[in-house]
Amino acid sequence: MQEMVEPDRTIMIVSIIGLVVIWGSFFYHKFVQGGGEKVPADSLGEEVAPQDQSEGQQSSGKNKGKKRK
Repeated sequence: MQEMVEPDRTIMIVSIIGLVVIWGSFFYHKFVQGGGEKVPADSLGEEVAPQDQSEGQQSSGKNKGKKRK
């Protein structure tokens, strides 16, 4: 069996760092920002209508107007 050469080590280190960043981001959004809110069991099958923007927030207007082709 061959010993690991330098590019193999680099790829492994970068892969591990990437996994740490991805999982860290997941856990940050799940626990720190509270993204893991529990949904009641009776509302799992229901469709939810999109919420309107609050009165204090205005849309930027970029998507308003005529459609471009």
